[in-house]
Amino acid sequence: MPDSLSSFEMTSKRIASFLGGLLCTGIIYGVLLYIAVMGTFSLSGERLTEKENREAFFFYTTLLITVITICIIYRLYRKGRKYSAVGISIPLLFALCICLQTGLVYAENLHYQQTFQKAIWTQSKLKPFSMAKTLVKSNMLIGKSMQHIIDQLGKGEEIEETGQNDNGVFFKFLTDDDSWNMYLYFKNDKVVDTYLYQEGF
Repeated sequence: MPDSLSSFEMTSKRIASFLGGLLCTGIIYGVLLYIAVMGTFSLSGERLTEKENREAFFFYTTLLITVITICIIYRLYRKGRKYSAVGISIPLLFALCICLQTGLVYAENLHYQQTFQKAIWTQSKLKPFSMAKTLVKSNMLIGKSMQHIIDQLGKGEEIEETGQNDNGVFFKFLTDDDSWNMYLYFKNDKVVDTYLYQEGF
């Protein structure tokens, strides 16, 4: 009877250890996932740089958490707390999937270069997104005159700035990727800012 009781207590401790590792890690990952999901939505619209910076932050944060979790599992296993280690390992599989997904998005953000070709650019109202992104990221349009832009890119939709008295004018070009638009901001007939912007809901 004592042996049976001792065996029951040992089994109970192992189950408690497993569930403790599983629940604690699961709750932490759940909270982090909630924060990440809520941070992906923008009701007011945003620039592409803001979106990409957020995605880079998510990737590195997920990677860091995954590495820390693996280190904790290793230490628990070395100390003989195998059931706690197994409990933590189950949510880790989810973290690895998220890390892989955010890593792919981050890598895609880094590889966008497309050489500007006027013939391709001008053949459609919806401009190639990668080409527009290359123009914006390289800053090659900064300082160009309005006439130069019209000659090279065509005349975008002209939007006069409201609320300021600096005679600023925007050119807006639609792209072929998820409602991202390229904006060129002119001041004193020169391009002073370029960015890709996605309208909010």
